[in-house]
Amino acid sequence: MQIDKIDVERFAADNRFALADPTDVLAFHERVKRYDMFGFAVEVVVDYVPFDKAERFYKQEFRDAVSAGEEDAPPAPDLLRNVRGFLDYMSFAWEKATHQRGISAMRSVVKLSVHMAGLSRPDLADVLLDEGRYEPYGAPALIEVCDALGITVPDGVRAFAKGEAFEPHYQHKLGGGIEVRTHNPE
Repeated sequence: MQIDKIDVERFAADNRFALADPTDVLAFHERVKRYDMFGFAVEVVVDYVPFDKAERFYKQEFRDAVSAGEEDAPPAPDLLRNVRGFLDYMSFAWEKATHQRGISAMRSVVKLSVHMAGLSRPDLADVLLDEGRYEPYGAPALIEVCDALGITVPDGVRAFAKGEAFEPHYQHKLGGGIEVRTHNPE
């Protein structure tokens, strides 16, 4: 099944995803700051933390507009929306890794780690932040997370993660070629 066509409810259930406590997500964000040189992780943090606990991440003018009723507060955290966000970002991360986009690949790994922390999978968040699993371009960590979640990774991408030249014919398959099995691999 293509990653963009997955049954999100079943994938969430198979992988025992649940929204993490917002306090835990905020603590994890403090931990990842050292990897997040441009501050992109907060874009994911706010999807897992209610507005009243994440106000500091928003511009003052937006907070004032929400307080005045001129703007709606961002939606409350939602498990299925966030699982879909994770899957979409995984496809993006693979594109950045296989196109050897250094800063973008690192940003993707950091943002995916926040997704995993927010979905109550700190074990996989730790895998993504393990510097020994980064080269090349986060691919080894991405593979380990995909394997744990039942996401099929093409052989050419696995070869790339081991340092072999990336086969161009796999590039067109990244969005549609990364597949998700519908069962937990355990």
